[in-house]
Amino acid sequence: MAENEDVDDTKTLLEKCGPFFTAMGDEVRQKLFMNMAEAGGEGVNVSSLTSKTRLSRPAISHHLKVLKESGLIESYRNGTKNYYYVDLRRKLEELREFVNAVERLLSAQAPLN
Repeated sequence: MAENEDVDDTKTLLEKCGPFFTAMGDEVRQKLFMNMAEAGGEGVNVSSLTSKTRLSRPAISHHLKVLKESGLIESYRNGTKNYYYVDLRRKLEELREFVNAVERLLSAQAPLN
């Protein structure tokens, strides 16, 4: 019975973390994420990110939207510009819970030998 609960918990957590894996599964978003991480808490605006890639502003904005909706980045407005920065506090806890659930699930399984 406990194994079924572990499976259910793991599935629930995987669904909760799914947007993270989707967002970080794209190479362009990985690069944008790293650019924002390098910028630190001050963040970076779309113009700056566009200058570091071959993507259009609308394409950059789309990727930023995906990253923001997945909980990986936040933004703030300064004058007429939005600045984006990495904020993983909430998401890291969800990922830790998922990893712990997978470990519990795997430790309950019999070895393959």
